[in-house]
Amino acid sequence: MSWLTGWQYRKKVTISGSPGAGTNYQVLLKVGESSGASGCDFHVEGNSANFPSDKNQSGDLRFTDDDGTALLSFWV
Repeated sequence: MSWLTGWQYRKKVTISGSPGAGTNYQVLLKVGESSGASGCDFHVEGNSANFPSDKNQSGDLRFTDDDGTALLSFWV
């Protein structure tokens, strides 16, 4: 998988479709501080000091397609 230019960390999150859900359907993802946090879909593994903040300060986040470079729309 390619790496999104300018980003230091990444985490793979697989989202599978459901019957009845159309394209561009909103999905809630719960972010946890560490792998010990329960009820979360993925964890920032101790990098929360960098999230959310300005990209130029090593923060922010992006979602990509499975190719690792095509940006996906999202909102927080």
